[in-house]
Amino acid sequence: MGKLVGFITGYVQTIFIDKAVGQIPTLGWWCIHRSLRGLGLGKLLLGAIEAQAHQVGCKQWMTFNQQKPTERLILNGNQFNTHLMMSIFLNSKKLAKWGLPGKIEIFKPEGEEYLQTLKKKHYKSAISVLIKYLSKYAIKPTWNEDEFLLRFAPRKGVIYSYVMEDLNGEVTEFISFTLRHVRNVSKDNERDARDNILNVAQLDYYVNNRMSLTELVSQGIAKLKGVDQVIIPQIMDYSNINIKMSVSSIKSIWCYNGKIKSTDTHEMSLVSLF
Repeated sequence: MGKLVGFITGYVQTIFIDKAVGQIPTLGWWCIHRSLRGLGLGKLLLGAIEAQAHQVGCKQWMTFNQQKPTERLILNGNQFNTHLMMSIFLNSKKLAKWGLPGKIEIFKPEGEEYLQTLKKKHYKSAISVLIKYLSKYAIKPTWNEDEFLLRFAPRKGVIYSYVMEDLNGEVTEFISFTLRHVRNVSKDNERDARDNILNVAQLDYYVNNRMSLTELVSQGIAKLKGVDQVIIPQIMDYSNINIKMSVSSIKSIWCYNGKIKSTDTHEMSLVSLF
């Protein structure tokens, strides 16, 4: 008794879809113990988190998933965006031990270093420039100050956010990464346990006003310590990042009980936390 057999996670975002705005919950990690799958526990978890969302007035769901979602989501929703996740390899030695094929080019940052870690004094200015930058997209999130802190305030091993200031102390450039730790179960019995964990940073949101996007992303990556791989979603202004990248995976975004039918990748500025 008392053993964990499954879990489900989600978070609520305030999102603009064209000119309409709403509170939209997004499903995150979702898992049932492999010995108990097929017994309907997944439906119970989905029902519980759905009911909780409805209590606070959320009725439209978006789920970010790299694979086929559950049958309930397929029947009640639609896939409205699919995009590639691109990779920049930083630790070729470790990645080779994971069986990554082919030659890996060494990443070299471009431009002079101007970025500094996001601090409390930057919050209001950073929110302002980020919301203004995202205004050009048809589908985009927005944040108040508390939500911004939860999403972007630096936390070691979890979130890394950087800014550049002008002479008046106002933020002109912004970039943020989230870090996840991927475990290679097949290598659990090998001697060096450090090689079993891959530290993967995902590029989240960014604003470039004075630097090129290549310089901004390049300098942001250069500040990440102990990261083996950086993943960049093929959305927003991705095509302006002139750094050697390889296809990592495909991410599909499903809308459950919602009105979003489809969108072009370049019209969307939604980055999943998971």
